[in-house]
Formats: sequence, C-alpha cells, structure tokens
Amino acid sequence: MSRIALKYVEVGMQLSKAVSNDAGVKLINEGTVVTDKIIQKLVNANVRYVFVKREADAVRLEDELSALDARFARTRGKPHMEELRNLLQGHLEELYSC
Repeated sequence: MSRIALKYVEVGMQLSKAVSNDAGVKLINEGTVVTDKIIQKLVNANVRYVFVKREADAVRLEDELSALDARFARTRGKPHMEELRNLLQGHLEELYSC
C-alpha cells in the first residue's frame, strides 16, 4: 500500500485503507475504486492524502525486508537490536500490506 497526496490520486485507483475526516467519521470504505465524484468528495472534506493499492508493493516489501536483514546482520543475538529489527519489520509489513 502506498500513501499518496490527494493531488496524485487518479480515477481507477483502489483505496487500501478507509478514509476518515478529522473528526474520525468514515468518508469512504477500504477497497473503493476511486472516481471523479470520490476525488471531489475528498477535496471538499480537506483530505490531504490516502492509501492506495499498488501491484509493485509486494515486490518492494520483499526488497525492503532483505535490506533490513542485511542492516541487522551484525547484531543477531543482541536482544535490544532484535526487538528493534522486529518493530521495523512489522512497520514495513503494515506499510506495504495490500
């Protein structure tokens, strides 16, 4: 999933997370395919960014996890570093989940 500024959202993209306004009211459901009408609704609600699905996200996740493993290769067996690595892995998996 990719977070993109609303100005870059295009008709046909699919939302990977529901969109809520500042008050927490859900405006659009996860999985919705973007239309011109939806873009206008988001503009009117002052939404600045949304999360959309991208085909390349699965490949990018694998690349990011490989790079993470390489960065932490020298710290294996050190509990605090293992914990940090696991937190970063969880973050990447959430960021790129589709």
